[in-house]
Amino acid sequence: MYNYYLLYNNYFEDEITGFAEFGHLLTYNPGTEDADINLTFYYEDKCTSSLKLKAFAETTTESNYATWKIEKPLRFAYKVESPVPLACQATIGWNNVMNDYRSFHEVDPRHRECVISYMAIDKLANDWYHPDCIVINMPDKIWVREPEWLILLNPGDETAEIAVNMSFENKEKKTCCFNVEPMRLKYIYMDEIAIQNLHYGIHVHSDKKIAAQWLRMVKWYNKNEVMSYWSVPLIRGPLS
Repeated sequence: MYNYYLLYNNYFEDEITGFAEFGHLLTYNPGTEDADINLTFYYEDKCTSSLKLKAFAETTTESNYATWKIEKPLRFAYKVESPVPLACQATIGWNNVMNDYRSFHEVDPRHRECVISYMAIDKLANDWYHPDCIVINMPDKIWVREPEWLILLNPGDETAEIAVNMSFENKEKKTCCFNVEPMRLKYIYMDEIAIQNLHYGIHVHSDKKIAAQWLRMVKWYNKNEVMSYWSVPLIRGPLS
């Protein structure tokens, strides 16, 4: 069985602001037979759930989160289990029109949207690395702020003890420790633990095999509006 992990997924709609976010799963099956795949969903504070889908042969199959009957609002990760090898990708969009793209929509005629897309993690590991980390927060010098999150998934049946090691460009170092409960997703808000306005690299070490991903946003100051954002899997260790 082949396993693929997609950690950053958000599904919400805010009727007051018009902000919304949802996504799609893309599976490319290069084989000659259709594959029955199973999705296991992991949450921050509740037990797992599952869904069965198909990855059709010799093509890409798209599945919209809106068809999965997921309750909103919700942050989640999921594992794709397949009897054949696949290429798996998530594409997720944020917009300010409640997921309604008609040109005459009343919420906001500017129709802003930004989209991210990332490939699935195909192997768990004890060590993960990310080189492009910086929490930007200096309103006297720049008109945007950039918050960051480290996203951790523990799909195992034992609690994972994790050390987050940060190495800053001024040579300072800092380590923070966390636990991730079995079969749970955890978001770590880096703004609260990192030295702000300094580039740094991160090394995540876990005593259990986990998956790790990064989320960084660019937001306008004094507004809850996203200018752009991206999410990428960390680099699996050991480094080669």
